[in-house]
Amino acid sequence: MKNVKKMKGIKRIQAELENLMNDQNIDNCFGVDYWDPDSDNPDVKHWQITLIPPKGTDYEGGYFKIEVKFDETYPDKPPKMKFVTKIYHCNISYGDGHICLNSLKDSWKPTMTIEDILKHIVILLYKQNPESPLNSNAAQVYLKSEKEFKENVTKKIEEFANINDFENLNKQNIKLIDNCDCFDCNIGQILFGHRHRPNRLNNI
Repeated sequence: MKNVKKMKGIKRIQAELENLMNDQNIDNCFGVDYWDPDSDNPDVKHWQITLIPPKGTDYEGGYFKIEVKFDETYPDKPPKMKFVTKIYHCNISYGDGHICLNSLKDSWKPTMTIEDILKHIVILLYKQNPESPLNSNAAQVYLKSEKEFKENVTKKIEEFANINDFENLNKQNIKLIDNCDCFDCNIGQILFGHRHRPNRLNNI
C-alpha cells in the first residue's frame, strides 16, 4: 500500500511538472524545470523554478531562483520551497530563503497544486506583511519609509538577482528549513487569503 501511494505521489508530481511547463499563463512569471535538467536521470522530486516578477511590482527586473523539494508524503503534505536567490522582502528570510506562506504550512490541502503556491508567491511580491516578518530589518524599513524600502529592493536585485548572477545560482547550496516561527504560521492564519489580483498573471 505504501509503494502504491508513493507511485501515485510521483505521478502527481510528474503531471504537475508537465502542466506547468505547458501553461502559457504561469510561464509569464515562472519557468519550471528539473533541478538538474542535464542529468541522464533527473530527479522528478527536485525542481528549480525561475521567477521573473510581474511588471508593477518592486521586484520587476530581477531574476530569482526557487528550489522545490517533494518527499513521498506529497500531496498529503506540502513540498519544501525556498528562494535560492537572495531577495529583500518582509516575509522571505534573507538568510535561508524561507517563504512565509501558510499555504506551505497549516493551510496546505492535498487538492492544492504547485501552481497555487506560485500564484501565492506572486501575491507576496505585491503585498508585504511587515507585521509578521521573517526579515525584521526589511519590515522596520518598510514601516519607516516605503521609498527607502524600494531603494533597498533595487540594490539587492542589482547585487544578487541580475541575469549575470542568475547564471551561477546552481552553485549555491542553502539548507531547506522545515519550521517557521512567524506570527501567521504559528497561529495558523492564511497570510493573504484571497485578496490578490488573479488576472495579473495574464497581463505581464
